Amino acid sequence: MITIRKSVPSFVKEEIEGSFTKAIEFMKRKYPEVNFDIDFIFSNTLCRSRYYRNDEKDCKYKTPTAQICTRDLLMLYDMKTLNIIRRQLVVNENIQIESAIVHELTHHVQYENKLPIGELLTTSNELEYLKENYYEVWDYLMVD
Repeated sequence: MITIRKSVPSFVKEEIEGSFTKAIEFMKRKYPEVNFDIDFIFSNTLCRSRYYRNDEKDCKYKTPTAQICTRDLLMLYDMKTLNIIRRQLVVNENIQIESAIVHELTHHVQYENKLPIGELLTTSNELEYLKENYYEVWDYLMVD
């Protein structure tokens, strides 16, 4: 299920479906064994995106849920092992949304495939996605 909150500007709402499809198809190709049937909430009031596993009985969301920030600031974790030199960049909202979807779906993959939970794989997948789809953004973020 996809929920788009009222806070999302109309020009961004128009792009969400395409961005969602593009990012989830990337993840389905990369992890064909994983079921990506999770709930998504898009909001412009979030300061960052989040993934909720919802394994506890008294949780807020009853299914795995990704909250996706729809702002235009791309922020990556500081991973020196991945040779990132710039962590923040103002980009088109769809680039940030797609990157956030890849990041949060990677957390889902970590749980589903019983992989170590953390930010190395999520950031690595974001960088791979950016390199494949937005080379100029990837190039700007990486060590010269």
